[in-house]
Amino acid sequence: MFEEITRHAFLLVILISGLLLLLGSTIGLLVSIVQSATQIQEQTIAYFVKFLSLVFGLYFSSDWINAQLQSFFIQSFSLIHLIGKT
Repeated sequence: MFEEITRHAFLLVILISGLLLLLGSTIGLLVSIVQSATQIQEQTIAYFVKFLSLVFGLYFSSDWINAQLQSFFIQSFSLIHLIGKT
């Protein structure tokens, strides 16, 4: 039972962080391609664009993240009474 909850927790962490990591990496790659093509070598542009994309990504995915975390905690708390019985 504990292994199942732990596995589900790790999967949830990977899904939530992976979504934002994929978004930041993709935006960073696109910005660096544009910077290479235009020969603009300002590094703060890439950080600013990645930061804004992550803020918007969190804003638009916050409902899904909240639903996933709420479902996980409801499931985990409903199984607390079984932990001592194994």
